[in-house]
Amino acid sequence: MMNAFSSNRVNVIAVGSFLFATGCALNSKARSNARPDDSDLFLAVVESVKQSVTPLQIEIDPRPLKADPEVLEPTRLRFAQVSSETLEARRSVLRRVDVTPTDDPTYQHCAGVSTPPPLPGQSDAKANCPDRSFYVSAIGLARAGGAYLPGSAIDERDAGLKVGQVVIRVLLTHLSPQGATMTAYDYVFKRHSGGWKFVKRVALYVRD
Repeated sequence: MMNAFSSNRVNVIAVGSFLFATGCALNSKARSNARPDDSDLFLAVVESVKQSVTPLQIEIDPRPLKADPEVLEPTRLRFAQVSSETLEARRSVLRRVDVTPTDDPTYQHCAGVSTPPPLPGQSDAKANCPDRSFYVSAIGLARAGGAYLPGSAIDERDAGLKVGQVVIRVLLTHLSPQGATMTAYDYVFKRHSGGWKFVKRVALYVRD
């Protein structure tokens, strides 16, 4: 069910760090029964992602992606095996911030925005795209260090480790009647006052 867009252009962003909302500190306090590397950090990531797409709505898959820098598509094999308690904790976070859960973080029936118009006699690959504009997302488990995309110029792992950063892979897809565009980001956070401070997000890969 997690197939990527049927026809797409792929761009790998190999230079630079795309900074989002620098200076924005999102301090999400950990609940007493939450894993410090999961529920409280997941809440901080969800808040940051949600803020980045406002005023559009967003739906988020509660299943975590693997803590693997090579994850660039939310296929079934890219999701981590976690306990039912972890999944329920993530669902609880989504309810808390009024985000609709989804089990299809690429909206598989909608082709990429770069898909050409159909030729005579062909079906329109964008016929099943939504009639409104919104976002869907899948969010990974944390990795220690900074942003990193294997095989590219983006490698901030050591620099991030030195200052105590953690990074979370976020796959964010914009959907509209014109088609779908998915961007893979590394969201970087650091512990701050008992919560998590958003540092930046780094764009890694675009598929449209």
